[in-house]
Amino acid sequence: MASKYRQLAGMLKQKMESSDEEPVKLPAERELAVIYGVSRQTVRRAIALLAEEGVIEKRRGSGNYAHREASAWQKRIAVITPAEKEALFSPMYRDIQNICIASGCSVQIFSTANRVSREREILLSLLEHPVSGICVEGSISALPNPNLDLYRHLRNTGVSVVFLNGGYPGLEDTVSVSMDNQAGGYLAVRHLMERNHTRIAFLFSSDSLQGRERYQGCISAVRDYGLPILD
Repeated sequence: MASKYRQLAGMLKQKMESSDEEPVKLPAERELAVIYGVSRQTVRRAIALLAEEGVIEKRRGSGNYAHREASAWQKRIAVITPAEKEALFSPMYRDIQNICIASGCSVQIFSTANRVSREREILLSLLEHPVSGICVEGSISALPNPNLDLYRHLRNTGVSVVFLNGGYPGLEDTVSVSMDNQAGGYLAVRHLMERNHTRIAFLFSSDSLQGRERYQGCISAVRDYGLPILD
C-alpha cells in the first residue's frame, strides 16, 4: 500500500489535471491538511514529491502552481523497478528523476515487488495511459517472462523502452544499460585471493540475470586461481 504522502500526491495531481483554471494553484499547506485529513508533514512531503517530478513549480511568495507546457502536461517517463519503497530513494533512481525533470519530463515510479503479475498490471495501465518512454529493471529476469507481448505492443505504439541491468531473454532488439556483473564477480574473488583468503562463500540470486552473471564471474576466478570447485 502506498504511503500517505504518495497517495496525497496522486490525488493532488489528479485534481490539477481535471482543473479548468489557468493557472492552477494549490491551496496552502494548512488548508490541504484540513481538506485531506492529514498532517502538515505529509502535505510537505507530497508537495516536495510533486515538485521533484516536475508536476508543480514553487513560486516564492506566491505558492505552488501546476507546471504547464505547450501541451496539457509534460512528457511522462515511467520507471518500473522490482525494488521495495526504500530503494526508490537510492542514488540511481534520484539521478533518473533529476535527468528526466531537467529534460522537461515528469516521472512516475512503479514497483513490481519482483512479481511478474504486478509487472503485467503496470504495463496494461501504461497502455491505457500512454507515456513517452519506459525505463525498466526486470522482475525475476533469469526466468521466462510472460509479459514480453506487452513490451512489444508498447514499442510498436512508439514508446521507447530502456532496460536497466540487463533485459529479458526473448525480447528482441533490447536497449539495456548494464554493469559488467561477470567481471565484477571475478574481481571480487581476485580481491579476496590476493589477501590470502581461500575459503570463500558465495551468495547469489538465482532468479535474476545479475545473480547468474556474478556467479559466472566468481566461479571462473575460483577455477583460474586453482581453488577446488564445489557444487
